[in-house]
Amino acid sequence: MTTPNEFARSQGDKWFECKLCGKVYLYVVLQFKNCSVAPQVDEILTGATTGCTGRVNRISLISGAYATGDAIGLVELNSPTGYVWPNDICFDKDENVSGDLGAVFVAAQDGLLKRSGRLYRLGDTIVKDGDRYCIDHYKIHWGKRLTDRAKSTEVEDLDVREVEDRQIGYLG
Repeated sequence: MTTPNEFARSQGDKWFECKLCGKVYLYVVLQFKNCSVAPQVDEILTGATTGCTGRVNRISLISGAYATGDAIGLVELNSPTGYVWPNDICFDKDENVSGDLGAVFVAAQDGLLKRSGRLYRLGDTIVKDGDRYCIDHYKIHWGKRLTDRAKSTEVEDLDVREVEDRQIGYLG
């Protein structure tokens, strides 16, 4: 079994991103409390007990003030490390968190790893005009039957037989 950061690439298949689904992106949304020094964008935060780290991408103050040490809010961290798979926990509830630029707070909840984007196997993608698309986006945006496209030179990585097999029950 592979871990999320490998995205099943080690199973011998080639994997690709769809231009419209977006790049695969891992991030953590962490609730904080008792914050006395505001986190800064690009600051590296580290959990005192788990050793989890992440780079601050976004900060949202919900209530309180940093000056009084009772600030409550959310921080989005990209490039997370140290998360526990398969639970995808990054930073523990009530863990002290500090940053390399001086941020100090307590994690109000477990930080959960989130994902956006998706990877597709080579056979589940089509290249059009130099960009790679998943079959669903290809169907939506170009609307022609895949067999018509497979006969043209615009489609790579699929032969006509593979495309025709996919149409049965898949394209209707």
